[in-house]
Amino acid sequence: MKAWFRGALPLLLVLPLLACGDKKKGHGDKTYTTGDDCVTTAPVHDHTPYNGELFDAHGHLMPKWDASTLNTAMTDGGLMGMTLLGPANTAAVASSNPDTFVGCVFVDVLDGLVTEADLKPVTDALNAGAGCIGEVKVRHFASGHSSNDVVHEADNPFMTALYNKAREYGVPINVHIDYEAGNMDDFERALENSRDPTLGNTNIIWAHMGDAPPGAVGDLMAKHENLYVDMSSRNPLCSYAERILPMEEQRLDEGDYTLHNDWKLLFEEHKDRVLFGTDIGPGDRHEVIAEVVDYYRVLLGQLSPEAQTKIGKENALKLFPSVSSKD
Repeated sequence: MKAWFRGALPLLLVLPLLACGDKKKGHGDKTYTTGDDCVTTAPVHDHTPYNGELFDAHGHLMPKWDASTLNTAMTDGGLMGMTLLGPANTAAVASSNPDTFVGCVFVDVLDGLVTEADLKPVTDALNAGAGCIGEVKVRHFASGHSSNDVVHEADNPFMTALYNKAREYGVPINVHIDYEAGNMDDFERALENSRDPTLGNTNIIWAHMGDAPPGAVGDLMAKHENLYVDMSSRNPLCSYAERILPMEEQRLDEGDYTLHNDWKLLFEEHKDRVLFGTDIGPGDRHEVIAEVVDYYRVLLGQLSPEAQTKIGKENALKLFPSVSSKD
């Protein structure tokens, strides 16, 4: 699979947009689009892509992948490393190459009372060297590869126990919490209760920036110093089209690969807590990872050099303990 951009290669000519389907229904009255505005190739633009190293802070390891699938994706994407968020068991891959892969413990949220038996799989994985907890589906509305709504309180007893485990073991926790205006109090309580001047903070990564608008993301990041965000899935590729947002809100650019100014301001202001990610795993995303990576390289190239390297790799290398010593 050829990439859109490689260093100083000439820009590709614009090709017609690929229609991927019709409009569908998401959670409640939410609508999301699967066609008309997703793309398979980049438009002509004048931006210089970021050409530094990239660490993918949001990738998945799928149960049906053979041994070569992940390595091929890493090579095609030109990535230096990846955080593996399951759902397959990531321990063997991470332990065999700890300088490249971070293995996370994948867990389903429980409601009601929490017992030690409920937490034992998490504790066992952390004791065995898991570098994070996640991706934890707290509020995940049905769309695309997910056929059913998953809705839990972000501060229920089980989630609170997970935040405490993450703090105890010094690892971050990646949570999928779809944004709903006026319905984020539980997430805010979770963030607030995960900060402690004596015990320290639990670092919480908001997957896909919650599919939230930049104003909402910026407000939460300004209020909660332990909130990190990853930009995975926020792109216009057709492999990512079946999600809960209209494409103009899902993508981070203006439609011509010019980084939206509101996102640019947010990434610069919070450059220490923003992470690059691809969200490969579902569907055929691993097969288009070169195109995914090149989209984000173009956007990162429009930031300051400091923000480029922090978001591209440095924040992840500091956040995940198993690769924290990596140069």
